[in-house]
Amino acid sequence: MAVNGALGDEMAATPYLQGTSAWVHCREGKSGDIELMDDSPDVVEAMVRFFYTFDYQDFAPSPSGLSPTVFHVKIFAAAEKYFVEQLQVLAAKKLADTAKRDWGTDGFADAIQGSYTSTSDSERRLRDPLIAVVKDHVTDLYATSGKYKKFLELSTKLPEF
Repeated sequence: MAVNGALGDEMAATPYLQGTSAWVHCREGKSGDIELMDDSPDVVEAMVRFFYTFDYQDFAPSPSGLSPTVFHVKIFAAAEKYFVEQLQVLAAKKLADTAKRDWGTDGFADAIQGSYTSTSDSERRLRDPLIAVVKDHVTDLYATSGKYKKFLELSTKLPEF
């Protein structure tokens, strides 16, 4: 996703970026466009919204079809990548709250996988609350009825979990 136009100009005009020689000499500094190619538009939108409001909108599901739990994991991963600590804290809190409600969904299993595959190995702020929810519902999640098939598949496919 490219951040350009007024928003790109506004970001380019921030004192933090203006004062760096790297910004002046890089492509983004010359064009005023910032490309965030690896992140989905709704994640980038939520991150930019956070810069202005210190919050972001929860979706059920997100505009791109992500479950709420996966959306929070992706927000956290983007915040980790771009070093936005306060956004990481908020996304982790929103994930913990959402996981308590949505533990029986396929999105919950996807969020667990994302917490292990899209964040650094030492990052526990997503994993620990998810593990706590699993502990609270371990009997149901591991039941032989097959109701939570995606979770059972994940638990054998992701050994570090």
